[in-house]
Amino acid sequence: MLAELDALIVKYRERYGEGKPYQILLAVRGIYEGGKTPSRIQRGRIIRAVWRDEIKQVKPALQDARVQLLSNTFSAHKKTLNQRLRQLAEAGENPLRLGLVRGEVFGVLEDQDIEAYARKIKSPWLMEDLRSRVELLDAEGRLARVTRRTRLKALEADLKTFVHAIRADGRIENVVVTPGRKVSEERVVGGLNVTQAFDPPFRLQETRDVVLTLEWVDAFRNQVEYVVDFVQFPRKGRTGLEVVFPSERPYRQYQALRGGAPGEDQGLASGLQEEPNAIVEGQTEDGRPTLTWEIENPAHRARHRLVWEW
Repeated sequence: MLAELDALIVKYRERYGEGKPYQILLAVRGIYEGGKTPSRIQRGRIIRAVWRDEIKQVKPALQDARVQLLSNTFSAHKKTLNQRLRQLAEAGENPLRLGLVRGEVFGVLEDQDIEAYARKIKSPWLMEDLRSRVELLDAEGRLARVTRRTRLKALEADLKTFVHAIRADGRIENVVVTPGRKVSEERVVGGLNVTQAFDPPFRLQETRDVVLTLEWVDAFRNQVEYVVDFVQFPRKGRTGLEVVFPSERPYRQYQALRGGAPGEDQGLASGLQEEPNAIVEGQTEDGRPTLTWEIENPAHRARHRLVWEW
C-alpha cells in the first residue's frame, strides 16, 4: 500500500498544493516509516507535528491545552482532506480509495451518507442538486438577475415554511418563490431573509423542486467582484454556480475560493483558500461569456466564492 500512498501524495500535491491538509497527509505518512501499519494514531501527535511552530509559541505548561484547542481545526482540515481524496478516487487517481479513517490511519474511505448526517444534526431539510445562475445585465454591474433552483427533501413531517437567506451588496428586489408563496421579507445585516410557505405542507421524506428568483441592484460595482454559495443546510449531489457576463464587459481573470466569513472582500485574502475545482469557461446561445463552477456534495456550512476581475 505504501507505494500507492506515496504516488497519491504526489498527485495530491500537484492538484491541491501544500496547505494544512497536505501537511496532515505527510505527518500521518511519516508514522508508517519502516513498513509498520499502526492500528491507531493519536491525533495529538499529528497536531504537534503540523502546528509545531504555533504550539512552541506558548509556554510549555500550556502546550497540551493548545493541542486540545486545535483538535476542531484538525477535524475540519481532515474533512477537507478526505473530501479531496474522494475526488481523486472519482477521477481514477486514488484507485484504492485511501483516506484517513477512524484512528487517523489510512484505510478505505467510507461512502458518504449525507442524509444520515443531516438526521444526526437534526436538520429539517436536505437540499439536492442546487443550481444558481447570476446574469449580469449591464456593463456597470448595476443590475443582475438571479435564479436559484434546488430540490428540497423534508426530514421532518408537516414542514410548512422554508427560509431563504440571501446576502449581497446593494439592494435585493423583486423576489419570487415557487411553488407556494412568499409570506415575509426580513431585512438583516448584509441582505434579506425570505420565508416561503407551502400548501400543502411537506410530508416526511417528500421532495419538491423549489425556485427562487430575484434582482440584485448595484451589487457588482467594483473592479473585483464575487458571488458566494453558503451551504446553509446539508446538501447532496452537485452544486453548480454560473455567472453570465455582458458581451461588452467580459471577465479578465477568475478563481474559486473557499472559506472566510461574511463581508470579507478586501482582496479576498483573509481566511480564504483557493479551490482546486476547475472553473469552466463557456458562452450562452447569444454569445455572452459565462463562468461555471461545480462541486459534488459540498461540506455543510462551507462558503464558496466564484471571484472575477472585470
